[in-house]
Amino acid sequence: MSEQAAKTPLRWTPAVVLRFVLNIGLPLIFGAAAFVALDWQMRASILPLTVTGFGLVLGILNLVLDYRRLRSTGHAFVNADRGDVEAVVEQDPEEVVAAETQELFAGLRYFGWMLAYIGVMWVAGARVASAAFLIVFFRFEGKQSWRFALIGAVGAVIAITAAQELLNLRMPRSMLGW
Repeated sequence: MSEQAAKTPLRWTPAVVLRFVLNIGLPLIFGAAAFVALDWQMRASILPLTVTGFGLVLGILNLVLDYRRLRSTGHAFVNADRGDVEAVVEQDPEEVVAAETQELFAGLRYFGWMLAYIGVMWVAGARVASAAFLIVFFRFEGKQSWRFALIGAVGAVIAITAAQELLNLRMPRSMLGW
């Protein structure tokens, strides 16, 4: 650890605390899913155990790396491989907090998009939700033209319908019965 990094106090800003809560929560969720999959038949448990195993390992690795980064630089959102350590240590603490908060809200905004998509899918079904989500997301978040958004929505509905018919999938019914 460098002398300047040793002098840098740990900065437990709300963004850093939330990041560590997620870093702890995700391995717990993956671990619980793996534990549940252990009771399944062997062939049915192969994919869930593989995915949860990778998720568990990567989640714990991310937690360890973030904590080491926080201890060495005082900031959790530094990419030391790119050489950001010196740049962040020399920055004004208020600027760092503002940047971390901005990253936090960007992540929460995208998490909100995912929750909205799942909510619309629950109420209106996969086809309607995918079409509506793509139109709104492309238009407002991606700042694409209406034409591009509509083409994406129609393509998604065609792909979902084709997959459903060709693979003989049964989609769950929506709250509206579609």
